Amino acid sequence: MIIKPLITVNADPASREERLKALLAGAPATETETASPGRFSIDRFADRYVLNNLSEPFTSNHYTLELSHDLFDGGKYHSLPEWTSTPSLRSANGRTWGLLSCPDYFSIMFALEQHQNVSGQQAMIKEVKEFLNADFRLPRYLTTRSIVRYGAGQTPSGIVGKLKNRLPGIDAAIHDYGVPNAPERKEALVGPNCWVESGKGLEDGLYALTGTRDVAAIVRAAEFVTGVKPYWFRLNTTPSQNEERALVLGVVDDGRFIIDAGNGISSIRPARGVAVRKKIST
Repeated sequence: MIIKPLITVNADPASREERLKALLAGAPATETETASPGRFSIDRFADRYVLNNLSEPFTSNHYTLELSHDLFDGGKYHSLPEWTSTPSLRSANGRTWGLLSCPDYFSIMFALEQHQNVSGQQAMIKEVKEFLNADFRLPRYLTTRSIVRYGAGQTPSGIVGKLKNRLPGIDAAIHDYGVPNAPERKEALVGPNCWVESGKGLEDGLYALTGTRDVAAIVRAAEFVTGVKPYWFRLNTTPSQNEERALVLGVVDDGRFIIDAGNGISSIRPARGVAVRKKIST
């Protein structure tokens, strides 16, 4: 049985938008980008944040992300196929944006947590932290461009096809939904819903979802940005046929940051824009 998470969160759209407007009000746009090479930093422009020199998931490289100030389509909800196949829904401030993947979100959160005490960046880190925390507390979890494909199980010959007798399928996380031949991160992803904690054997599965096997770093980053510990929702039993589920993120009002890999692709949710401005080899 799949146990569905709560969807009620402790924020409403109006209050969230008011906080966001207050956060950005009166803050002048950065005129030039002044990031030092090889050092994480944040610049704010009129329509976006630029996060320089993030650690790129699954590689030893660094990259820079531009994070839109505005939610897509005025904060309206759409399904992941709609977001990815309809460029007009992803247009804001005169440009068309991409969708953040789950590893992109964690790359940002890791950087914010790791650099929180860096001189000269503390105010901007606090601002982007509050910006993301408000997103994660929207009434519906935030869409990412990531999905999980749960592989169909096989029933051994001569055994009645009950769920408990089904052999595991081949699961995979895909972080560029809608892109032909997108890379797949193949790991066993079916299992019980659980708190994200060290010592539970979660490293390989979380690597496929977030880009790191460092469970303690995932917990620290989630707590730093949202104030609550991470919890993983997923399919609890191997399906009889391949199933694709959206990978979405959000905070529920019982005090959990949800990494939810159990929602249908057609579920409608808000989304925020991103552009990969450049990659920096190390």
